[in-house]
Amino acid sequence: MTRFKCGGLGLGLSWANIIGDAFSLFYAFNLWAKAITGEKIYAPTTPSIGERRFQSPNPTVKDPVSIKRVEPVGDLWVTPNDKKLANYCFNLSVADQISPHFPAKGDDSIPVFEILAGIIWKCIAKVRAEPKPVTVTIIKKDPNDLKLNAIRNSQVISSVSVDFPVAEATVEELVKAMVEAKDERSGIEEIGESCDGNLDFVVYGAKLTFLDLSGEDLYEAKVMGKSPVSIYCNVEGIGEEGLVVVYAAAKSEERVVTVTLPEEEMERVKLEFKKCGLIAA
Repeated sequence: MTRFKCGGLGLGLSWANIIGDAFSLFYAFNLWAKAITGEKIYAPTTPSIGERRFQSPNPTVKDPVSIKRVEPVGDLWVTPNDKKLANYCFNLSVADQISPHFPAKGDDSIPVFEILAGIIWKCIAKVRAEPKPVTVTIIKKDPNDLKLNAIRNSQVISSVSVDFPVAEATVEELVKAMVEAKDERSGIEEIGESCDGNLDFVVYGAKLTFLDLSGEDLYEAKVMGKSPVSIYCNVEGIGEEGLVVVYAAAKSEERVVTVTLPEEEMERVKLEFKKCGLIAA
């Protein structure tokens, strides 16, 4: 915890768990904030190891493509990369900058995160000029978890592979591919158990990764009776394929996007963002 002279508060958490997730982090932080103010909180009972396993929808679990084995990091907890990474953060309006890329059909709700991920994926693909097929990782909250008696590990790690040029695809095609993403938690858990903690892996940035935190109430926690005015989220120690984090802004009609990419790509990707209207020209 770092307190700044301006009144800001910085919170950081490190964990050495291949399947640790940000959703559990925010859940724990909100409980902590309530506990320090004396509010009564619910503390779920830790389930046994047998109850914690994810059930694979397939009888044979293939090696997950969403993780990457790296050289031992020891006590550093940071993945060594050959490329220097840079961060860029911006706000955008759902109505003005996202919805026009994917008009609603009938009463169907607009999948904001998937549309935004599709737009950004196209922008990065144009810069990288990658040959097909291309695989990315999608991390979202498990809609069946976070019940009162649920396991606290609550994210879905999925891989999305396409066999067409992403730079030339429509946003609708990419959204469809993301909806059909394959859940890889079972394979990741099996690898984590089989190596007995003796090997190091990364999930975030092993492939280009999109993390959806837009459903999290980041402004729920109060410190000294006050809610945050603004929040910035970022993940350190990721792989060099990059990470895109999407989360709620202080205004409900806006989203905040934090992009982490190799430094050599960032300025060109920002130019693509300007061309498609994500950021001001």
